Amino acid sequence: TILIDSFCKAGLIQQARSWFDEMIKVGCAPNVVTYTALIHAYLKARKLSNANELFEMMFSEGCTPNVVTYTALIDGHCKAGEIEKACQIYARMRGSEKIPDVDMYFRVDDSKAREPNVVTYGALVDGLCKAHKVKEARDLLDAMSVEGCEPNHIVYDALIDGFCKVGKLDEAQEVFAKMSERGYSPNVYTFSSLIDRLFKDKRLDLALKVLSKMLENSCPPNVIIYTVMIDGLCKVGKTDEAYKLMLMMEE
Repeated sequence: TILIDSFCKAGLIQQARSWFDEMIKVGCAPNVVTYTALIHAYLKARKLSNANELFEMMFSEGCTPNVVTYTALIDGHCKAGEIEKACQIYARMRGSEKIPDVDMYFRVDDSKAREPNVVTYGALVDGLCKAHKVKEARDLLDAMSVEGCEPNHIVYDALIDGFCKVGKLDEAQEVFAKMSERGYSPNVYTFSSLIDRLFKDKRLDLALKVLSKMLENSCPPNVIIYTVMIDGLCKVGKTDEAYKLMLMMEE
């Protein structure tokens, strides 16, 4: 297992798989760490079919995946844009394998649950938001609360950005408020999502208030935020405000 893990971490997947096959050949059963190391390596190399094949082999050989295995698979499929498959794996993790649609993945029977952690949720929330399935992502935030799993900055940022991208500013602001209530300080990524949406909705005064909030929070805007704001102000003829922002950016 140590040898296979070392090859995997070095990106030498073929060598790792050869030793894995040899291990089985000589009658030494791989454990969950062995399987997970190789699955993770396949996912990192975007070889999802190989990762899925090993995942199924685990079950057939009586080796139960752990939260690390499931999280790696969910994250790998989300990053590859295979959200449906990621949701199927999440459902399987929670103890239900026959679920008809994405909505139902978040209403599974908890009696056979394998508890996801904040990393698992973060990967799935981010993937769902990027696929514009923000309702399902928001449902996961509620599921985290029920499970007593505290969301982290990644979960909140992904949700805020997801709602902003689909034009649901009120929902984004609701998550923003929840994030602040939980003691998380918004970062430049959080503010950037809100400002971009506000300018698209032509709510310039509110966008400028968000900028002031950034400065109050000692969170300096980056060049992307300045560019979006300067461009937006120029388009509506507010050149004086745009010029002030340009001077701020130069400072």
